[in-house]
Amino acid sequence: MFYPCLLLVLCFAVIIVMATVIVPSFVKIFNEMKVELPLITKIIIGISNFVSKYFILILIFLFVVILIMILYTKTQKGKLWIDKIKTKLFILKKFTQIILTSRFCKSLKILVDSGIPIVSCIEICSSLIGNRYVNDKFKFAVDEIKRGSSISSALYSLDFFPQLAIETIYISEKTANLSYSLGILGQIYEDDLHNKIQRLTTIIEPALILFIALIVVILLVAIFIPLFSMLNNIGAY
Repeated sequence: MFYPCLLLVLCFAVIIVMATVIVPSFVKIFNEMKVELPLITKIIIGISNFVSKYFILILIFLFVVILIMILYTKTQKGKLWIDKIKTKLFILKKFTQIILTSRFCKSLKILVDSGIPIVSCIEICSSLIGNRYVNDKFKFAVDEIKRGSSISSALYSLDFFPQLAIETIYISEKTANLSYSLGILGQIYEDDLHNKIQRLTTIIEPALILFIALIVVILLVAIFIPLFSMLNNIGAY
């Protein structure tokens, strides 16, 4: 993921340099020559002027916002909110589901193999998966198991774990083969996570390159349209 992050930083650097250095230098020329500017150039110049004029304020604003977010995520409410967001947002939801399912299955297998009562196993696993929002939902699952429900039924009631995991655990409970199935599930979802990260990386890299290219093309078009117009006017004289 280092390369996509590097491309993202490069993208912002290109935009800032062009908006604060290159565009203003052409604006002076266009103003001196009294060139009629197209709409796209006016928009780019407006953005450039805003960024140049309020660059320090923008940086301070972004710094304050990021600092507030960091401090908020250090609080209990902030941590719960972040963990909830991870389970709700489209892309994050799928990754979080796979990560927590793999973690849950592997942890439960170890605890079951250790001979710990199943209710205690579920309680311990809920604290080991590393998500406070899902952890709070596990309290309901623990109560269900205490009332005699199966593990698969209790997990299904959480409305979080993948159907494959729930169905596999259901069958393994019926065949008394829970530990083996949990080990297989844990490995399946770990491999699935690695594959999805690789696919996402291969998508992000060209998408960022195209985005950078698009920004550069827009800026060049905004500059060269009035520039060619100015040269044509000079040639006419």
